[in-house]
Amino acid sequence: MTALSCANCRQANLPDEHGDAFVCQRHGTRLKPAPVAADPPLAEPAGLGPASEPVAGAPPEESTARCWNCRGLLDDPDADRCRSCDAELPGPPLSLHFDVGVIKVERGRPIELGRSPATAHSAILSADTVSRRHAAVWVDEDDHAWIRPGDTTNGTWLRGQRLTPGSEVRLTDGDVLGLGREVRAKIVVQRWPA
Repeated sequence: MTALSCANCRQANLPDEHGDAFVCQRHGTRLKPAPVAADPPLAEPAGLGPASEPVAGAPPEESTARCWNCRGLLDDPDADRCRSCDAELPGPPLSLHFDVGVIKVERGRPIELGRSPATAHSAILSADTVSRRHAAVWVDEDDHAWIRPGDTTNGTWLRGQRLTPGSEVRLTDGDVLGLGREVRAKIVVQRWPA
C-alpha cells in the first residue's frame, strides 16, 4: 500500500477508507499523488527551422510552474487549485514554511514574527528561542520579499549567517530562515509576470 507524505509535517499517510485519496492525520489536509510527468519533448534537430516554430504533432511544452505549498509541478498553471495538495492558486507572494505551519505574507501587509500573543502567528512561533517580537517580513510593490530582524538574544539567521538587527535583507525562493537556533522555515517567493 502506498503512503504519501504531508508537505507541512512530512508525516506518512495512508489512503482514506475509499482508497482514492490521502488525508494527513495531523493537519486534515487532503493529499493526492503528484501526476507523473511525461518525458520532455525532444529538441528540434538543427537546420530544420527556427526553434520557436512548433513542430506538427509535437507534444505541448510542459509547465515549469510549481505549487507554492507543496512545490509540486503544476500541470495546468492556470488552475485554481493544486492537484497534489489542493492548495488555492495562485499562492501568496511570500510564504514561510515551518514544521508546524505556514505563514502567508501578502503584498503591502507586513507581518511581525514572534511568540507574543500580539503577533498573528504566535501559535506557530511558540518556541522559547523565538523572541516575543523577533522580526518583520513584508513584500514590496515589486514583489520582492524582505526581512528586518529585531534585536533578539538568539538571533535571526539566513543562509547560515546571523543577520544584523534592524537591517533589511532580501529573501529569495529556497532560502532557509532561522529564528533562534531551533526554529527553521523554508522561504517560498512567488513572482508573476507583469
